[in-house]
Amino acid sequence: MYSPEHKSTLTSRHNLALLFKAKGELNTAESICRSVLDIRQKADADPQAIAASLGALGAICCGQGKLDEAENLLQQAMAIHTELETEGSVAAAIVLNDFALLRRDQGQLTNAMQIAETAVGLRLQLLGSKHPEFAVSVNNLRSIYDEAGAAEKAEALKELLASNFKGR
Repeated sequence: MYSPEHKSTLTSRHNLALLFKAKGELNTAESICRSVLDIRQKADADPQAIAASLGALGAICCGQGKLDEAENLLQQAMAIHTELETEGSVAAAIVLNDFALLRRDQGQLTNAMQIAETAVGLRLQLLGSKHPEFAVSVNNLRSIYDEAGAAEKAEALKELLASNFKGR
């Protein structure tokens, strides 16, 4: 059995936090994610694991309406990716996607579109057009286009999703 501080245990707890986030139980997700981040930071864990925890916590805070805190956490996560030169990674694409949603929630639609377009391009390049995470980014970009009044762009993305995931 692994200790509570073992990286496999922390990864499992991180994933549990993401599950609670997906279920909409943001307070529980936040509590778990903060404890994982705290342990990882105290243990001087792998920087990419710390970035993942920072990014997840940022997304949770965004969902809770804690936009300033979310921005700070997402910036810390991206700073780690920049330092590690992993800006073009799948992990960085997750942070970019969450940053786009944050900018949308802040009312910065032009910036949200730019960031979301970058996340879509990165996920397309890394994962391909049939991957579910690509679809998540495309759907987020589509919703930002809708909110910004770019109906033609939003409709084109809706059609792209329909053609890529027909029969699923």
